[in-house]
Parts: sequence; C-alpha cells; structure tokens
Amino acid sequence: MREFIFVSSMNQKIYSYYGERFIREFLNNKGKEIFLNIVFEDGIPNGLAHLPGLNCLEIKDSNYPRFKSLFGKLYEANGWKILQQKLPNGKIETKLFHDFRFDANRFSFKIFSLILSKKKDKSTLPFAWIDADIRVLKNFSSQDIFPFMPERNQLMSYLGRDNFPPDAPYSETGFLGFNTEHPQIDPFLRRMEDLYLTGEFFTQKQWTDSWLWDYVRQEYEQKGILFKNISGEFSNTAHPFINTGLGQFFDHLKGPERKRMGASFAKDFIVKKESSEK
Repeated sequence: MREFIFVSSMNQKIYSYYGERFIREFLNNKGKEIFLNIVFEDGIPNGLAHLPGLNCLEIKDSNYPRFKSLFGKLYEANGWKILQQKLPNGKIETKLFHDFRFDANRFSFKIFSLILSKKKDKSTLPFAWIDADIRVLKNFSSQDIFPFMPERNQLMSYLGRDNFPPDAPYSETGFLGFNTEHPQIDPFLRRMEDLYLTGEFFTQKQWTDSWLWDYVRQEYEQKGILFKNISGEFSNTAHPFINTGLGQFFDHLKGPERKRMGASFAKDFIVKKESSEK
C-alpha cells in the first residue's frame, strides 16, 4: 500500500550521466510503500515504463511549454549575460558569458514537475522533492523520511542556510517536503509557478530555484504560515543535506566535481558518517 511519493526530474543527458544510477539505487533501496515520480524534460528513455514503484511523466504535460513559449528564447532567461570592457586601444570588447544564478529555464523544472506530479497522481499522500544528483546509501522506508517532513500545522520542510553563499544566502533545495493536507499547499505551489509564468522572476536578485523558493516561503511566513527548517544546527554550513539525518540514506552530489567523483568530499561532513570515509 502506497504511503509516500518522491518527485524528481531529469533530461536525457542527466539520465545518461547519473540519472539512471539514481533511479536504480532509489528503487533498489526504497521501501515498498514508497513510489518515485520522475518528470522527463525531453522524452522518457526506453526500459522504464514498467519498473515497479516508478512512474514516468513528461514535462510537456505541465505548464512548462507555456513558460518556454514566453521566455525560453530570451538569452537573459537562460543565464546569458553581456560583459563589456574597454581595451587599451580604446575599443570596446563585448563578451557573452553564462551565469547559472540567472538560468531561470534550467531551474524552472522543479516547480512544474511538482505540480504535474501532484495533478497526475490525484492523491493526498505526503510527497517530497529530491534532486536526481543523489546517491542512495542504504535501505530506507517512509518511517525514516517522516521526521524530515513538515508537521501537521506546517506547509513545507526545507534545508535552510544562514550564510552560504556569504554575500546572499539561500537554502539547499535538494530535498523539499510537502504537507498535502495544509489548506495553503495548492496556492503556495501556484504562487511559485506564477513567478515563472508571469516573468516576475526577473524582479528577483537571483533566479535559481533555491532563491525563488526562499522568496515565496518568506512571503508566506509573513502571512503567518509555518514552515520547518530541517537543517537545525547545520544551517550555517554550505551542505546541510548530508549532515542532517538525511545523510544516513542519501548523498547529495552538489557541483560538477562531486558528480564526477560520485561522492561528496570528506570535508563536507561536519558530523562524521560512514559515507564520508569513501
């Protein structure tokens, strides 16, 4: 009997690099009561249709195509910036460079995937987002995950960070837990989606998913809605995910070097764990 749903997304490139490994490790280690919904950005790979505990969806069935038609062709919405500098000879050199903090197209998949999963599943089961750049370290059940989920009077759980990056801190959003019984869950998710569909994301200091999730969360907190920061004493670290109890079961491979190595760095672990000895 189903008790819990995890949601993630990936494209074919990510699937080939580390996504297939994530799906395999997740399905091999999850409890039978947990289901995994994967939203694919560019078609579902062969061989996934009938795997037990896995449901594959396509981003085209969400509002993402609408967002793409409005902003997908804009250089700015894809993280491209123009840098101009004056050369010694007096001429102006113009360079085009990419800044991931402003790649709204890349970071938009999370909210569209979550809303699509919730719509297609048509259940009131608790659900959580988990990034696809995750290693699953050992068996886990829904009972192992519930401590990291919001309480009955809380809308969402999140991994808050107080001082990373130092100049403009934002949460680590490799895991987000949602309370489907909270009366504000649907308005909250729609508010997130509207940031993208209306172009309001352009007004923000950054356009990463982490920054925008924090922005809407803080907006709702000002209305008296409660949220659960599960980082605890690790809110002042760069990598709270693996230092909380979630790190018993998952390793979050943040950045290209950790993805290449297939594990977090030993220095990432404030609390010594077996996984940090790799």
